[in-house]
Formats: sequence, structure tokens, C-alpha cells
Amino acid sequence: MNDKTVRLYDEKPYAANFESEIIDVISEKYKKAVILKETLFFPEEGGQSPDKGVISVVRTDEEEAYNIEVIDVQMNDGVIYHYIEQESDVHAGDYVRGSIDFDYRFSNMQNHSGEHIFSGLAKKYFGLVNVGFHLSDTEVTFDYDKPLTAEEIY
Repeated sequence: MNDKTVRLYDEKPYAANFESEIIDVISEKYKKAVILKETLFFPEEGGQSPDKGVISVVRTDEEEAYNIEVIDVQMNDGVIYHYIEQESDVHAGDYVRGSIDFDYRFSNMQNHSGEHIFSGLAKKYFGLVNVGFHLSDTEVTFDYDKPLTAEEIY
């Protein structure tokens, strides 16, 4: 696939809802992914966990939309893969409305900003260089090029 997914989260980081079209569906043995033309879902990258949320599929005006939970979001070569339940009934060409869990996104945004502030202070006062970062649902970790003691933190 040559088309890269339009990353709406770069343009509208505080938005929670969007509309798009499924351009491809990839079915593997134990998982299924949809590729959208554009997305607000931030993929796992840079040590940060991906957004959570749902996509609602609408095929016609008469058909009621149904929600599909987005289980994981990954990016490869600029294409963003939205992993969903294997049995989900989706097809290329389906129109979707997406909705991210903005409380979760905002928490990640705040923790990510906090990492930048803390790492800037660690560099300024102790000469440390950040060589790794991980932001999960329950914790944030920073890796530096040399040890930082508890006394230096306080």
C-alpha cells in the first residue's frame, strides 16, 4: 500500500471525533485491522501507548450504525492499522465515524509533556540525556544515559 494515512491528531490534537472511509481490511489468523483514509487515533510510537476508542460503521442511511472497539493502533511505513475484533463485519469502502477516548488521550498528553519537562531539567542540572521513554496505562518511565539518584531528584 502506497497511501499513507492522514494523521488528523497532528492537525487537531484536542478533537475527539472524526469521519473517514475504510480503504483496506487486513485479516490475519488471530487479528483484523482496518486502514482508514484519515484518523484521529494516535498509534503506539515513541514509547507512548496508542489511543483507545471506537469506530462506528454506517453503510447506508437506512442501516443503523454499530460500534467496533479499536483494540490497538500501530503504524508501519506511514500507514496506520486500527486493530479490531476478528469477527467484525467491515469492508473497504465502508463509511465510519471514529471516536477516541479523550480522557485517556489527555492523560497521555499531560504525561508526555511532563516527561519533556523532567528530561529538560535532568539535562540542565545533571547533564543527563534521555535515551528512552515509555508511557503505559499505569506508569511513565524515563531512561537516561547515566544513573540519577533519589537525592538528585529531590
